[in-house]
Amino acid sequence: FAIQGLQPGEVPSLEGMAAFMKPDDFARMLAAIQQAAGDAQPYSLQFEITSADGTRKWIRSIGNPVLSEGRVVRIDGAFQDITELHQVEESSRKTNQIFLSFFEVTPDLFFVLEKDGRIIDFRSRNVAKLYIQPEDLIGKRVTELLPPDVGTQFAQAIKQAYATRAN
Repeated sequence: FAIQGLQPGEVPSLEGMAAFMKPDDFARMLAAIQQAAGDAQPYSLQFEITSADGTRKWIRSIGNPVLSEGRVVRIDGAFQDITELHQVEESSRKTNQIFLSFFEVTPDLFFVLEKDGRIIDFRSRNVAKLYIQPEDLIGKRVTELLPPDVGTQFAQAIKQAYATRAN
């Protein structure tokens, strides 16, 4: 139980786990265990704990009912420290929110293109004002959508951007 910051051999009871958890999270875990015992269905929860030394950690708690003669006889479970994963996901959410906020105030379109100029994603502040439906953009090359002279310029710029990126 190193996750909780306990010494080797110290194993808290289920109720002893409450000391490390927020009351709502402990209640959710108890409900998941009871449901697993009643329905013979596994569970997986994520919640934050505070270890014995005061360190805050994100934990995944999983439980798998073990059956004997069609009845749940025990639930095998484990805790996994997912603090780093949670931090990466939170950072990604914040970065994505900044990215999306940028497009909410930008009147232009933004395209994500493959090397061949194929559109794989885009952002627009107002999709309703597009002259082409969004589903008709994805998968198309810019040269298919733009007038030939403009499409050629775009294709050259894309080629140059990828060549610059390689250096």
